[in-house]
Amino acid sequence: MAAVHGFFADPAALAHHRHGTPPIALYQVVFPYAEVWGNEGNAVTIAADIYEHWLERDGGSDGN
Repeated sequence: MAAVHGFFADPAALAHHRHGTPPIALYQVVFPYAEVWGNEGNAVTIAADIYEHWLERDGGSDGN
């Protein structure tokens, strides 16, 4: 996680004309380009804003 943008109404619920509560955390997540596209020679990163309920733990040994 690179940043926490705050808590917002659930966009999927809002799209179906529901209230979108409770609010959901919105994070900025940064991925290595190679992890997404498989090009090991590229040191570029990709940043995406993703709601908490769409994220999964990476299974790393540090538990984060």
